[in-house]
Amino acid sequence: MMRVFRHSFDGSIEASAVAIGNFDGLHRGHQLVLDRLVQEAECRGLFPLVYTFFRHPAEHLRGEAPPLLMSFSSRLRGISFWNVGGVVLSHFDERMADMEAEEFVTTELVGRLKAHLLVMGESHGLGRGRKGTPEKLCRIARKVGLEILVIPTLSHNGVNISSTELRRMILKGEMQLAREFLGKPFSLEGVVVSGSGRGEEQLQIPTANVAVPRGVISPSGVFAAWCRGDFGRRAGVVNIGNRPSFGRGDRLVEVHLLDFEGNFYGQKITLDLLAKIRAERYFSHPDKLKKQIRRDISTTLEIMQGQAQSIS
Repeated sequence: MMRVFRHSFDGSIEASAVAIGNFDGLHRGHQLVLDRLVQEAECRGLFPLVYTFFRHPAEHLRGEAPPLLMSFSSRLRGISFWNVGGVVLSHFDERMADMEAEEFVTTELVGRLKAHLLVMGESHGLGRGRKGTPEKLCRIARKVGLEILVIPTLSHNGVNISSTELRRMILKGEMQLAREFLGKPFSLEGVVVSGSGRGEEQLQIPTANVAVPRGVISPSGVFAAWCRGDFGRRAGVVNIGNRPSFGRGDRLVEVHLLDFEGNFYGQKITLDLLAKIRAERYFSHPDKLKKQIRRDISTTLEIMQGQAQSIS
């Protein structure tokens, strides 16, 4: 079981291999780094550690973090799938921001974490102003007996895979491209909460509101999705936005499960967004909205059928 070090590090670990980063989204580039971390640690008899942060460093440096690709708990759970031995959680504060690369290597990595190996992507930088490039770190590492393994940047169709590029794709509704970057569909997780009941009362199409953790990115529009929960896996139509046909309220994530009857309030569910069907728009009458939702349901079924045929 993966160990999580929130405030202090266990001194009983004699030697470690470390990968550092936000790992937001756990895209294929992150996956490659974690694969090599675990492989190289096993070959060398080292304890594999991931060093990451409670909050995105940009929140301290610029006063605002970019929209996150996954919640904090999802990130930890995702990292655990790689059989990492432990995760060290750090606060990116003034002290961390002002720490030069050499001090970080000697005090944090070698001194505190007893690192013998650092695994890092070639575009990553450590220390103040991210000036600790792989080339500079290799020079520093030689002085303290630290080995550095630099992982080349992974690209897809000529585009470097990164969290920044992934955010752009998701906000534009390019779900297939996002899937290719992630190696799986982009997902939203949240708890089903009670809503106004308008979907069932006015449209005879029951919907459920999903409370997605604050700060997690969500594209606007209507999407075909696989929905996973205690009910198993069901096809669904997901609407993300302000519901302009009902007077533009707070931003909501709503889902209608196809061929499902039952109450699943309070359940935690996962929405795998497969494709954007259309943009959210205003309808002057509930009947017009109802007809459009019926078309959205038909489109979703076509997408699901097409995916099943491509797999077979």
